[in-house]
Amino acid sequence: MTELFIFGRFHVKPEHVDRAAALLRQQVQATRKEPGCCEIQVFCAIRDPQLFLLHSRWNSVAAFDLHAELPRTQRFIELICSWSDFPPDVTRTHVIDTD
Repeated sequence: MTELFIFGRFHVKPEHVDRAAALLRQQVQATRKEPGCCEIQVFCAIRDPQLFLLHSRWNSVAAFDLHAELPRTQRFIELICSWSDFPPDVTRTHVIDTD
């Protein structure tokens, strides 16, 4: 089974910073309970409080795909996009073996 790592970058308009932080906290708390989610964290840039970074690790692509289709996830995407001043950047990745 190949693990999947997700990196998300969201830059929100200044008037939505607090609302976005609250939404991201809610999303992370709910996502941690989902089957297949190994880890998820959200970060805020020190030099740019409008910039949020999301990192998650999933035990499979299928588990993440299921997460992505949830109504809660769809609503999150809709809201964060409406509050953003740049299109969100979400990237699916895998580990490059360095051994």
